[in-house]
Amino acid sequence: MAPASAEPNYAPRERGTDLLYRVIEGHLEDFLSEADAADKIVPAFVRRAFWDYLDCGILARGFALLHCPECGGTRTVAHSCQNRGFCPSCLGRRMAQTAAHLVDEVLPAVPVRQWVLSLPIPLRFTLARNPALRKTVLQIFLRVVFRWYENRAKAAGAPAGQTGGVVVCQEFGSALNLNLHFHAILFDGAFTENATGGVDFHPSPSPTTAEVAEIVAQVHYRVDRMLLRRGLLVDEDPDLDTDDAAATLQFASLAGRIALGKRAGKRPRSLVGPPGADRPLPNRCARSGWYNLHAGVRVAGGDAVARERLCRYILRPPLSHARLSERDDGTLVLRLKTAWRNGTTALILSPTELLQRLAAIIPRPRTHQITYHGVLGGNARLRSKVVPTPPDRQLERACLSTARSKPQADPPRWKVRWIPWAQLLFREFGVEGMRCECGGWMRVHAIVMGTPATQRALKTLQPSLLRSRGPPDEQQAA
Repeated sequence: MAPASAEPNYAPRERGTDLLYRVIEGHLEDFLSEADAADKIVPAFVRRAFWDYLDCGILARGFALLHCPECGGTRTVAHSCQNRGFCPSCLGRRMAQTAAHLVDEVLPAVPVRQWVLSLPIPLRFTLARNPALRKTVLQIFLRVVFRWYENRAKAAGAPAGQTGGVVVCQEFGSALNLNLHFHAILFDGAFTENATGGVDFHPSPSPTTAEVAEIVAQVHYRVDRMLLRRGLLVDEDPDLDTDDAAATLQFASLAGRIALGKRAGKRPRSLVGPPGADRPLPNRCARSGWYNLHAGVRVAGGDAVARERLCRYILRPPLSHARLSERDDGTLVLRLKTAWRNGTTALILSPTELLQRLAAIIPRPRTHQITYHGVLGGNARLRSKVVPTPPDRQLERACLSTARSKPQADPPRWKVRWIPWAQLLFREFGVEGMRCECGGWMRVHAIVMGTPATQRALKTLQPSLLRSRGPPDEQQAA
């Protein structure tokens, strides 16, 4: 039977052979030993992030078994680690899934603008260690921007206008350094209630560079006043006389230094090209002290593709496999997204130095990275009127999940919030994850978890997967 569509079938990639996996698998114990030698304790959530990554995509750790009722064929899909740390695969899927959710079910079809607030380096360390204080600083920033939008709406004849948006707190830079900053996708205007009980949107003119400078100056003044009132506005380096390795790694990451090992306190080696010319600040970007605010990216209301692309950008993983390579001497080359002003294009790191950088940007557990504000807040009165009515995808998702080729008469009664794995594959890559090689649709036959059950299932299905992987040189020679 010929395939029913021209889309490629799902072909899982063998995990355990990529460079990042080999580096973590071979040097995780060395990294932990360096921390022990410095009398530092690596937190449990950092260790767990590395251990979970080593189990991500490995069939021996559990998998879903798909079965085709037409030809009897089977397919195994390994479980993912679902960790928020640094896994390019899991964070890439979270990026695509969350961006699709925001565009389809959260953000209405109105213009949005991205506001990016960068913070002083000492404050980044404090906020990385204090999630409650981070929330307070974010509230001060949004209060100033919301007041600007409300004043614009009032001047346009809408005195009761309200705005809102989604904020993502990124904790990393392109060099895998700790660089905590806020990406806010805010409605570029304000909503007001009309006589029929609905809402009307009043777009605002684009802010000028002078207005952005005034906003960032107000944020600078209010945040410093709050820190001074709490006794946190100091110029001295923080006291790192602690056994917490996370604090040492984060402070060294902010300072651009190496925290542990033989080269502790030194800067990482780098590949340097010709220095670039000093670039002026772009339009609608301003500084106040060490605070920087950029508001130059705007997406029109009817451009859903650009809106989803913007959401994917602010939700991107900290590292991709394409930026990491290995040299003949075993050192690693981390390519930067853009060259620095001094001409640096890449960093040369030892395996343990790379693990130090990864450990410094792993978010602490039970901290929110995505928050909703204004009219999108959980208790906002206008939220139900602002968020779009999601398209009726429940039946389509149920068909993909159960591999039904034809929809049933009655759709399911429950609401599916996240896009199923198979539909996400098709949306992002055009790959039919549930389609068999014979052209039929596969069904989820079983979910295999636990080491004994996994071993028994793999012995029956794919005995070769239980063989131990040899070193990379032997695999290439084979």
